[in-house]
Parts: sequence; C-alpha cells; structure tokens
Amino acid sequence: MARRAVLPHVQERLHTRLMFHHDRDVIEVRLTMVMTILGNARELKQRTGMSIK
Repeated sequence: MARRAVLPHVQERLHTRLMFHHDRDVIEVRLTMVMTILGNARELKQRTGMSIK
C-alpha cells in the first residue's frame, strides 16, 4: 500500500487541533478543581460558620 504525503499546512492544522484539545482538557480539570473547592468551602461555612478567607 502506498503511503500518502501529508501537506505541511494540513499537518500543522492537525497539530494545532491536538494542542488545543490538550489545553481544553487542562482548563476543564482546573475548573473542576475550583468548583469542587468552592463547594467544599461553602459547605464548611454552612456547617461551622467558619470562612476560608
């Protein structure tokens, strides 16, 4: 089977998509962590009256 040549601009576009996909995963993880921490802080404040400030 013959191997296809990938045009440089197509290969660059694919690489860029992969980079942005990775960035999106990182952003989603960070947002999940922040929302979890805020939820825990709110629960702590409701139960004990203590603030994390």
